Amino acid sequence: MTRMLIPVAHHMELIDYPGKHRTHARPTPLVGGISIYLTLVFTVTYAALDGIQVFSEYPTILLFSVLFLVLISGIDDRRELKVSTRFLAQAFSGILLVIISGTLLNNFGNWSALLVIHSLWLGICITLVALIGSMNAMNMIDGVDGLAGGIGLISLVLLSVVAWRANLAVDFSMLIACCGAVCGFLVYNMQWGKRQYASVFLGDVGSVFLGFIIGAYLIRLSQAPVNAMLPATALWLFAVPLMDTICIILLRLFRKQSPVKASHDHLHHILKQTGMSTNSVVLSILTLHLAFGLTGCIGLFYAIPEQTMFLMFLLSFAVFLVVRQYLYNYSQTHCRTEIGANPPIKGGLTK
Repeated sequence: MTRMLIPVAHHMELIDYPGKHRTHARPTPLVGGISIYLTLVFTVTYAALDGIQVFSEYPTILLFSVLFLVLISGIDDRRELKVSTRFLAQAFSGILLVIISGTLLNNFGNWSALLVIHSLWLGICITLVALIGSMNAMNMIDGVDGLAGGIGLISLVLLSVVAWRANLAVDFSMLIACCGAVCGFLVYNMQWGKRQYASVFLGDVGSVFLGFIIGAYLIRLSQAPVNAMLPATALWLFAVPLMDTICIILLRLFRKQSPVKASHDHLHHILKQTGMSTNSVVLSILTLHLAFGLTGCIGLFYAIPEQTMFLMFLLSFAVFLVVRQYLYNYSQTHCRTEIGANPPIKGGLTK
């Protein structure tokens, strides 16, 4: 699917050109996300027409809820839209998912009654914040070839393991289909062999779509009536994008900077500035994300107390914040900027 859409991207001018805060050197098609979405639509449609019930209900609701967001993000890829417009589209898709499927985040842990939200409207608001947060976290991590797709693939694989363990055939099938679609994209996005650059990018369509799918399943599998994993486990399965986004927002607010402008102070940019190659940066971050995810799964499978897993996550986040800030300071004082001709831009919630 990805290969077929490359000439379409040139025809529709869905091309990411070098310049501004971009770090690539040549025009690149922005059809990775569209190919992932269409692959899933064709898969679910074919299964339905063939009488396979395993792709019924929730997968269809997911793809329908995110359709408007995919269209708006496609427009954003062609000509940049206002941040407020993007947020409204994300909120609309989130509201559709909540209304149609009943997906709701209202339980943050079973070890304290204070962590259970009894207000429906508050639960809806928290769910929207979580979904919008996961979408933008994936969008922010999408700055190096293969990184966002790799992060998404790891989270999707671990979620599929959780669904398989809980005998959730529908969710497992959809998650495996997502993994296959992402793998098909990564073949054209990662630098491997003699290829030194990506053939296609995810685009905003891909990053927010992956964030939406992952966020929706993190909520669905950790909340009633499914309860396939603990709420604390969900944090571990989305650790690196979550931690990096929170770090960026906190540090910029501390510096009295806007958190909604493009920047070069994301984790992957910091590592690039220390002199690491693109593949080394991607491998390092993916390894860290996998380690966090496996920690969460081990805690779930071996029934480690939820409060212990939550406190371990907070401790890991504190270490992540300290090490990240040390690397940032080191890159600014000892290393030459390698992500472009200009010094890093201070900014926020866009890439």
